[in-house]
Amino acid sequence: MAKGGGTGGDARDGGLEVHLVLVGLAPGTARALTAAAAARAGSAIDAVADVPAASGVMPRGKAQVVLLADRLASRDAVGRLRGPARQVPVIAVGQASPLAVMQALEIGASGYLPSAEAVTRLHEAVDRVASGGTFLPSPGQGTARAAAVRGGSTPRDPAALRKLSARQVEVLRLVARGEGNGSVAEALGIGVATVKAHLTAAYRILGVKSRTQAALWFRRLGASPG
Repeated sequence: MAKGGGTGGDARDGGLEVHLVLVGLAPGTARALTAAAAARAGSAIDAVADVPAASGVMPRGKAQVVLLADRLASRDAVGRLRGPARQVPVIAVGQASPLAVMQALEIGASGYLPSAEAVTRLHEAVDRVASGGTFLPSPGQGTARAAAVRGGSTPRDPAALRKLSARQVEVLRLVARGEGNGSVAEALGIGVATVKAHLTAAYRILGVKSRTQAALWFRRLGASPG
């Protein structure tokens, strides 16, 4: 097990104290991310070789985010890392092919961080998932094409967009940006329960089962996340 910045502090992301755990990343990538995390005061970051080893560096009761090499990503691995209460966000890290992005999100990852952008977008990704959102790569990194690769996971009828209410479109636009329900509620001046109700109605109209599928659908049709 290698540790970076392991002096007992925590990386402060988005106002939260977040402990970063790197699982199975290439040594060079792990070193670069450790240095990037250390740029924030009081950072704590651990790097381990595999999923079983991660449990030894993930103390209970502390906000954590896991960055998992996508070659190790599976539904079982993500489930183990997220914990019994499924509260620990997991970000897959890899080459961001359309298929890899879609598969990671479908097995429960909270986001996908392209290796080429791992250092420059690390804090953005951690901030996003730590606050309950979803981090998606830029369209050039494969997200916009991910739904097309797994066509059965998203609706194919662009006319479905016209069936949504204006408020549902507003909510989906923010969700496509990766915002969590709390952030969406604050941005639109509505309650979290109302956001959930709009999403449930939108899922039914679009024929999807999750916010990830809805976000990818929104991007697939070329609707701008703003």
